[in-house]
Amino acid sequence: MIPAMPRPSASHNGHRQRLRRRFKQASLDSFQDYEILELLLTFSVPRKDTKAAAKDLLRRHKGLAKVLDADESELLKTAGIGPRSALLLSLVKQACAAYLRSRLHRRDIVESPQAAIDYCRMALAGKTHEVILALFVDTRNRVIADKILFEGTLDQSAVYPRRIIEEALSLHASGFLLVHNHPSGNPSPSPEDGRLTQSLLEAAQTLDIRFLDHLIVARGGYHSFREAGFFGKK
Repeated sequence: MIPAMPRPSASHNGHRQRLRRRFKQASLDSFQDYEILELLLTFSVPRKDTKAAAKDLLRRHKGLAKVLDADESELLKTAGIGPRSALLLSLVKQACAAYLRSRLHRRDIVESPQAAIDYCRMALAGKTHEVILALFVDTRNRVIADKILFEGTLDQSAVYPRRIIEEALSLHASGFLLVHNHPSGNPSPSPEDGRLTQSLLEAAQTLDIRFLDHLIVARGGYHSFREAGFFGKK
């Protein structure tokens, strides 16, 4: 005879209900990071207290952002985190990126540059290698497409300007914004980043395609080559 599954205790049920009630009343403003994870895990762990697992995740990964950035295989190393919980946590981050992406498309990214920065930081957060992403725009600077073009160690020879220009032409884009991440967490540009930006600027000018900016995003913030004066006067 198969033993019956243990039922959640009244205290666990009551605590879960209190967490959900707090969220309904005041969103996550009053929640500590472990409580956010605790609440999320109640949707994948039906019969156990999730507080210990939430706190262990934060200790192991050094913060909420790094928990959501972690691979599912890394999440599974924490006691109390099974495949359903790991999938849920991975889904949360990807859903956030999809939300920011949907808000970005068809918006003027020159008038609303923060929308582009927010999306790109979310999309590239947690990457352990460099990734280059291009946002292609129409004549009104509205995003019509975004594509990851390169992954790995980036340099001027790897990021061949012709590839980006050809992509812009194939999309009938008027211009593009280039973004890449620094996994180190420091957004300061390297000499190679500067040389890459210069080569892309020259290639875009030759074909009358607008190169709006080159952003470097990282945990420590972002660097804009245009804001730094690299592109000359706006």
